[in-house]
Amino acid sequence: MSDYTSEKQPVAGKSLVRQSPMAAMIGQENMRLMFDKLRRSYELRAADDIAGWRNAITWATSPTDPNRRPLLAIYREAMRDAHLASAIMLRREKLLSQPYRVVDAEGIEDVELTRQMDSPAVHRMIRFVQESVFYGHSLVELWLGPDGTPLRCELLPREHVKPEAGEYLPDLTKPGEAIAYRKRAATAKTLLIEVGEPYGLGLLEQASRAELFKSAMVEAWAEFGEVFGLPTRHVKFMGNMSEAEKQKIVDNLQGAGMNAVTSGDESMELQFLEHKNTDSYQVFKEFIVYQDEKVSQMILGQTLTQASGEKGSRALGEVHERVSNYLTDADKRLVEEQLNAQLLPVLEQRSDRWKGRKLRYRKFESMSQLDRVSMAKTLFEMGYRWQQAELEAELGLNVERIEAPSAGTPSTEA
Repeated sequence: MSDYTSEKQPVAGKSLVRQSPMAAMIGQENMRLMFDKLRRSYELRAADDIAGWRNAITWATSPTDPNRRPLLAIYREAMRDAHLASAIMLRREKLLSQPYRVVDAEGIEDVELTRQMDSPAVHRMIRFVQESVFYGHSLVELWLGPDGTPLRCELLPREHVKPEAGEYLPDLTKPGEAIAYRKRAATAKTLLIEVGEPYGLGLLEQASRAELFKSAMVEAWAEFGEVFGLPTRHVKFMGNMSEAEKQKIVDNLQGAGMNAVTSGDESMELQFLEHKNTDSYQVFKEFIVYQDEKVSQMILGQTLTQASGEKGSRALGEVHERVSNYLTDADKRLVEEQLNAQLLPVLEQRSDRWKGRKLRYRKFESMSQLDRVSMAKTLFEMGYRWQQAELEAELGLNVERIEAPSAGTPSTEA
């Protein structure tokens, strides 16, 4: 169950309504968001073949009446695959672990505002912004506190959003009650953030196709293993045995299961017929590995950070890690652009403290602590001095100046 939503028990003839535990706890009806008015409906069954995938793409991109529900059902089913889910998790968690700060026009951090932005609601918002890369268009709703700090963040279900028309349907069975969210001005307490192109379908458009092929191959491999995984037991009857005796021996073999224990006399011979090609499974394995590699390249830009290769070197690993860092930098730029363009201007209207402020990710995220200290020392030896606040932020240390610093110790003069 989500940290932010709970589900009431279904009542006959009524659909489920999502309600915020925070609103119930505080007892404020006006705390309800558009998200809280959502009426859930049954999930569509996902297509399990390429023809269904092509039809879902056609419906999602229809110029007259686009419908993303069939395609989103395929996305949901594809995300059940452990490899795809772990690839997206790796990229998401790498972004969420990156430190950010609120800075002024000179690039100096406002520590208090940074602390305000370091909240679960902002973390969820960053996650939803990044997930638009995978799912396509996303609509995020924020509940803002009196000082403008985000207190609650919800993703409006994509099945209920028609980005081509700028509409949100709280109840899919009542299209006439659609809300034109682009014409809905931000209130004193709520804010909508729209991420991604209205017609964008995300990386899962291609990844879900690979997962359909993989799923079909896994089923074929399972059937192959059922037929050829165990040798066939063959009985030769060499004497004059009655049909009842023969049937008794056959029943005994069938009931032996994987233990393969039976009994008989010299009038019968038991043989095990095995499949001659012992490496036939390779065709299934190699195809599945191929699809997994394509998914890793699509989501992570490379393969070695998710799976080990047969051949590798330190140089190759560094190249793959560098590619991964490029994608993380792109995700950080996306988050900065969206929050600085849509969230911070609203906060600036609430308080002068936010005037001219921007959200920026910290520098040198990929550097180790030792490398950062070495960099600070090198700059000092070159004649440069650090601002104390900047030095503490970049090194993650609490720095206190001493009266008589020893030779070679970096200065922290303001």
